[in-house]
Amino acid sequence: MRRHVSYCTQLWQKDDTSLWVTISHPAGLMTPWFVAVAYLPPQGSNKLKQIGVSQRLDTLAEIAAAAAELGHVLVAGDFNARVAHAPESLVNLGDGIPLARGFTDAAINSHGRDLLRFCQQTGLLLCSGRVNGDLTATPTFKARQNTQPSRLDHVLTTPDTFPLIQSSSVNAAQCGSDHWPIETECQVDFRASPAADAAHSGTPLPQARWQSRTQQEYASALDMDDALQKVVSCAADGQLDAASEAIFKALDSAAAASQMQAGASCKNTQTRLQRLFKDAKVDELKGTVRQIQKVQPHSDELKQAEAEYHRETRRVKCTLEMKNFTAMSKQIRTDPHSVYATLKGRPKRLPLHLQNTFAWNGYVTKLAAGVPQLQHEVCSTRMQYLTIHQ
Repeated sequence: MRRHVSYCTQLWQKDDTSLWVTISHPAGLMTPWFVAVAYLPPQGSNKLKQIGVSQRLDTLAEIAAAAAELGHVLVAGDFNARVAHAPESLVNLGDGIPLARGFTDAAINSHGRDLLRFCQQTGLLLCSGRVNGDLTATPTFKARQNTQPSRLDHVLTTPDTFPLIQSSSVNAAQCGSDHWPIETECQVDFRASPAADAAHSGTPLPQARWQSRTQQEYASALDMDDALQKVVSCAADGQLDAASEAIFKALDSAAAASQMQAGASCKNTQTRLQRLFKDAKVDELKGTVRQIQKVQPHSDELKQAEAEYHRETRRVKCTLEMKNFTAMSKQIRTDPHSVYATLKGRPKRLPLHLQNTFAWNGYVTKLAAGVPQLQHEVCSTRMQYLTIHQ
């Protein structure tokens, strides 16, 4: 999923059947979307011996129910389910939602019955055969020998989200798999920013270069009993502006006390242990595989070429990893600081509820509502921090 200034995406949940991401506005100006890609192994798969279809769908139902309470829900993927024209429910589904669906498969398979029961339990709707661009439920599974094209992939959503699904279509021009992908367009409901928020867009935080030799002085200056005591007292009196100002003054005082130097922030660069490699034989085998795919996409010759390509790729990667491991083993003894800088990578993104730049007043309000409990939690956290670092 591509990054954009108008929204942010984060991994939300994942299990053996689905992977969920959230799409939200950094300032909370849109109802968040919870989008899942799901895969249900076909009948007879060894994966179903470990975790059955019912257990997989029960877990998916629990996650979907939790997502529906927080925002819009969209579940899409390969369910290996033929649902034909059978409805998910015999009652009215809502305004503008047709009960009947278009279909191409004449019969329902076992996975199809399980998926229909799943829809009845969760209230999710099948978009297959209901949405513009897919009113006939175009097949997504390509025909093989002794098989026919069928609709095994589906998009599901809640009745509240269904009106926002503008179109859904099967892209039969996309190659590279035995399934054609489904492309779904949705309407995102951006809300206008309140006028009060526009007047309090915030001040950019000053950049500072961290100095290890001053960290003890900086931590001491931020001791809660003196520097932050004014913050707690202002919050208890309901003086939100004064509490905000007191925190920034405490940070500035701590920086001045530790003589921290201001400057440009350091770049966060991620150095991967597994570096990109260039190997002539691997490139040659990859080119051979692509040529055979164009001429004989389902031949035994292609399978042999792919097996040889993957075998050679693994061999080259193992050789490279062993070389890196040997070099790092030597570097640990001679220059351990550089090893740490190589492995630490990029910091993780903040949780979604902390990315809202307008949440500061709500945070300070919570400070004022429960100062004694907050002090206890802060002191407990501080003691745990000191215990760990001692």
